Amino acid sequence: MTDKELKKLKRTELLELMLFMKKELDRVKDENAVLEKKLEEREADLDELLGRTGETLRMVSMLCENAGLSAEAAPDTEPLAEDTDSGGDGE
Repeated sequence: MTDKELKKLKRTELLELMLFMKKELDRVKDENAVLEKKLEEREADLDELLGRTGETLRMVSMLCENAGLSAEAAPDTEPLAEDTDSGGDGE
């Protein structure tokens, strides 16, 4: 609505317009509050997920370190070879 159109409105029409705008503003504020709450919940979920991910990475890192130490501490052995002589032909 242009300024010229607003100037032509009667007082009651202006009040009705203001009332409508107030109701719309209240609705938008309520919607904004709901969205802010959802955002806070999502941020909390993300923080929790990041914490769990960090914890999991630390555990995997520890497992890898322990596995590396175990491999270094083990005596040198050759891998088990498949027994080709006992192929089941009765020899």
